[in-house]
Amino acid sequence: MLAHAGNLDGVRASTVGGDLELALADQRWQYFTELGGGRAHLGDDIGGLSGRAGIGVRWIARSVQLEREGAIEMTLEAFTGVERYWWDTGARRTRPDLGAGVGWQLRWFHHITLRSTARVVFAPSDRDLAVCRGECPARMSATNAGLMAVIGVSR
Repeated sequence: MLAHAGNLDGVRASTVGGDLELALADQRWQYFTELGGGRAHLGDDIGGLSGRAGIGVRWIARSVQLEREGAIEMTLEAFTGVERYWWDTGARRTRPDLGAGVGWQLRWFHHITLRSTARVVFAPSDRDLAVCRGECPARMSATNAGLMAVIGVSR
């Protein structure tokens, strides 16, 4: 499951939906790809769908073994991806993103893992070109930073 809240060119945007991850582990490193999507909202009035595909790397920074059954682990991750929005108004929007996260996972050896991650996500903003006569007014920069939470179960 994923929840994402941030800005889309200065306008509040959010998505809640599902996330599918495929990961390969190599000791303390995990390399992953993910595909997610869900219902999106832009401001108070516009709804639609969103999708996201990404790749990343996760490092198990600390691990505390729970007797012989499992471990509690702190993770740090970096990722990049592409987001796509399909608004009910007919408009479409695609943008790349880049981010980092911190999380934990509760792992039972050879069975199941519960994972929770909080991420900070950055995306470029649109830079509208304007034709001005004389001096152009200064345009305020629109931030596209956001927060994303990912919660999941894996085998």
